[in-house]
Amino acid sequence: VIMNALLRREVRDVVRRSQASFGSTSSLTHHKVADIERMVANNEDDDDALHFSLSGTGPAFFSWMVGFSHGLQQSGILSSASSKSTNHLMGISGGSMCATLLAADFDLSSNSDVMLCGQEQSDRCRDGKQKLGMLVSNMIEDLLDDTAVQKIMNNNTRRKLHIAMVDAPNGSLIKAYNQHIKLYSNFMGKEDIKNAVLASTHIPYFANGDATTMFREKEVLDAGVTGQMFIPTKGKNFVNVNIFPPLDYTLANENLFGQYVVKIYSQLNNKANGTIHAHPYLAKEFGLHIFGLDDMLVRPLEKDEALRRHHLGHQAFLSWFELHKSSQIGQSDC
Repeated sequence: VIMNALLRREVRDVVRRSQASFGSTSSLTHHKVADIERMVANNEDDDDALHFSLSGTGPAFFSWMVGFSHGLQQSGILSSASSKSTNHLMGISGGSMCATLLAADFDLSSNSDVMLCGQEQSDRCRDGKQKLGMLVSNMIEDLLDDTAVQKIMNNNTRRKLHIAMVDAPNGSLIKAYNQHIKLYSNFMGKEDIKNAVLASTHIPYFANGDATTMFREKEVLDAGVTGQMFIPTKGKNFVNVNIFPPLDYTLANENLFGQYVVKIYSQLNNKANGTIHAHPYLAKEFGLHIFGLDDMLVRPLEKDEALRRHHLGHQAFLSWFELHKSSQIGQSDC
């Protein structure tokens, strides 16, 4: 009788722990996008909080995403340690790196340690001293100190990190294409965070010469290989940030050929036909004319170009933020 009673109590405790799994480092399972949407919908404290899905970037758009993320910091729309609400930050590939930096509350301005460290590692790649995959690994190693790790693990900043990747069954890239995107939200320490970001940013063969990488004893890789560049979240409080614009967006800065190229890329990288709220073309100065040889070679950018794209990312954020505030005013008038 005593053993049965203890067993029933243990089962109840397991259920309670599983219900609190998003906020507990003891739960190391992955989640689906719908799990997070459901949790947000059921949490009254998150009624006014915004949640951001940051797309893959590749070398070409990483500094752009850092610039956009800097705008998020400056605007005051992200939660702080004293807030009741929590921002959920989801990322694929380079977006997972930016989500990690936001969750740890790093300065993301153009002259920040993040940009300086990124440029130092980019220059090492450009000089042939290291492969592309080492750029991310070394940045995390240099930037993530114990304080930053604790902020991520304990949700001290009220910003919950979710890192995306896909399984590659038996190491097959073909099978990976049809896999569901997995989100990992709880981490055991710096090495676990680092390995998650490395898995999320593992572009087959470009990263380190291998098709896949290992995370928690599974072969995984960048979720962008599924044909979905961003996590297609749904709901009024979710904001999808993508490096490609919506298919129906008017590309005023591009000629007919440029419009065709952009639309093809937009279609190929949004398999789920998810809503895109923010993108590079929100900055008036952005267009295909900014791309050059480095982009064609999938090579990290030189300093001046990285700073220009950071500026364009920040400008895109400001345009999105004005649209967001206008929509909020329109809803309150109704």
